[in-house]
This record gives sequence, C-alpha cells and structure tokens, in this order.
Amino acid sequence: MFHKKTVSFAFDCMNRMEPIPINKNLVTISTLLAASMILCGIWFDQKWAIAIPFLLLSGLFLIIDYSIFYWILIAAIPFSIQFDFSSSLSTDFPIEFISIALMGAFWAEYFGSKRKDLTLFWKSPLVLMILLLFVWSALTTVTAVNKIIAIKYTLAKTWFISSYMILTYAVLYTSKE
Repeated sequence: MFHKKTVSFAFDCMNRMEPIPINKNLVTISTLLAASMILCGIWFDQKWAIAIPFLLLSGLFLIIDYSIFYWILIAAIPFSIQFDFSSSLSTDFPIEFISIALMGAFWAEYFGSKRKDLTLFWKSPLVLMILLLFVWSALTTVTAVNKIIAIKYTLAKTWFISSYMILTYAVLYTSKE
C-alpha cells in the first residue's frame, strides 16, 4: 500500500513540467504523418513502420523531461520479461531498453548545458563501494573467457547503475528543490 505522501510526491514530480508552446500546423502535419506511417505499416504488414511514430514521440518526451520515463521504468519492473537472443545471451524487456534510453538522456544532459549537482551523491560511502565493484567487474571483462557475456554484463551494470542509482538520486533530489 502506498503512503499518501509517496503518491503525492510522485504526482508533484510529474506535474513540474512547463507547458510547451504548440504550433497547430506542426501538430496537424505530425498527426497526419504518424497516421500515414501507421496505416502504411498495417497495409504493407511492416511492423517497424508502425513503431516509428511512437519511437519519435517517446524520443521527444525523453528530450523534454526524462523524469516521466523514470517513473515508467519503475512501473514497468513488475511487467518485465526475459527475452533470450541465444542460449547464452538474454535481456529483460522492456526495462533494459528504457534504462539505456534514460542513461543516454541523463548523461547527455549532465555533460551538456544543464549539469546537475551530484557532489553529495559521489561522497556517499555506499556509492563509492558500488562504483569500486563496477570498476572491478569492468577490469575482469578484459580477462573473461566468454567476452560477449562479459561485455554484456559490464554494459548492463553501466545502464542499471546509471538508471537505478544515479538517476534516482537526480530525479528525487531535483524534485525536492
């Protein structure tokens, strides 16, 4: 059961977005283009064409404010499934893909113009221990027997640490300000 403050805090985070000025011609053209892509995808049985408008819209929302996708990531955890590429390589769908997108958006913003203050975060002993463990796993990737699995493991650690640890701090810390 959610506590009342937790639910109101989540809605406050989602409501802090500033309205975007809307150009009606741009919305009309975008809607017609998206509808035509979806109809062409259905008509020619090309599923990737159906996904393009949704991916573009998701990318736009990711650029505007990634905290919405953070909450979608948290909500998607119970619904994730394991998808096997081969007998030795698998992924958790959809949370790994959302984590990768969030990691990219966060680090692009962090190294871009809107740098967030993470000094308190980096001083935490728990964070330093987790980063030390990450560095150790990255070093052992070099000497691993199965390189593909070791690289996938290190990459997964990268986007999970970025999404679940660093991004959690950034979203919750900036929403309290």
